[in-house]
Amino acid sequence: MLNFDADRFRAIESGAIALADPLRRTIAELLDGGAQNLFFLGAGGAGVLMLPAAQLLGRRSSFPVKLVHAA
Repeated sequence: MLNFDADRFRAIESGAIALADPLRRTIAELLDGGAQNLFFLGAGGAGVLMLPAAQLLGRRSSFPVKLVHAA
């Protein structure tokens, strides 16, 4: 891959992985508190980057997921 920086990639991915447990706890607390909606907000590149998370949540949970792309 052109200009691929393996160390930078590992640092970014490690940071994302480190957020998994805190996110699980936060989501569990919100669901236990009665949350009924989850909004993935973003446009352009940010919106595209959230797509896998929304798809995974839709496939692996009973939580209703809706994903809307801005025009």
